[in-house]
Amino acid sequence: METTPPVSVLDSPVRQYKEKSNQDILSSANNIIERLGRASSLLIEGEGKEYGSREYASELVGGRCRVYIKLEQQSEAERATERARLMKELERVKNLFEQTSAKLSNQSFVERAPAQVLEKERDKQQSYASQIEQLSASIAELS
Repeated sequence: METTPPVSVLDSPVRQYKEKSNQDILSSANNIIERLGRASSLLIEGEGKEYGSREYASELVGGRCRVYIKLEQQSEAERATERARLMKELERVKNLFEQTSAKLSNQSFVERAPAQVLEKERDKQQSYASQIEQLSASIAELS
């Protein structure tokens, strides 16, 4: 039977985007997030410092913030696994970007859709483009 090694306690920065209210929500749940993530500390910050994928794994949470978990030193096999995971996620996000772009390039859709829907679709398209850029950079760092 294979056993899972214990998880190290690591620092976890969280970068929140857009709304100040997100920072308030994250701050109020700080202790819970630290415990669930087994983090020694949780740093909540606005946009700023970039954390490299060689040192940190990241996950975009609901388009509102990005959580970074400090990685222990990775073996080549672990880096290859992470690279494969990121490439799969990149393909998924590219497909979503293409679907949204196709929707927005459909003149009939644009003419009939309410302004709110168009704005939401444009926001999604912009979010997907940002995710594609970040995932591509992370893959490049792992190569």
